[in-house]
Amino acid sequence: VDFRVGDAKESLDDMLRAEENSYDLCFIDANKSGYDDYYERCLRLTKSGGLIVVDNTLWGGRVAMPNEVLKAIVSGGGVDDDEKAREGRQVASD
Repeated sequence: VDFRVGDAKESLDDMLRAEENSYDLCFIDANKSGYDDYYERCLRLTKSGGLIVVDNTLWGGRVAMPNEVLKAIVSGGGVDDDEKAREGRQVASD
């Protein structure tokens, strides 16, 4: 187990310079606004067949979503189905 404290992007970039495709498991638990960046870096760090675990991605059994989408759902305002479809395709393609 390698525990690092500091800026996650900088730590992941340091790891990529030395250890691309060398980890069996990456666990992401950090500021949510950076998850896309962390995930992209972890794709490069993780071995083929490895596992990337991302904390706080489910809410009430549903995939987590941007705050503006969540607010629209909670307020009953609905959500653009095209936007949901795009997000679903992005997750599925990864």
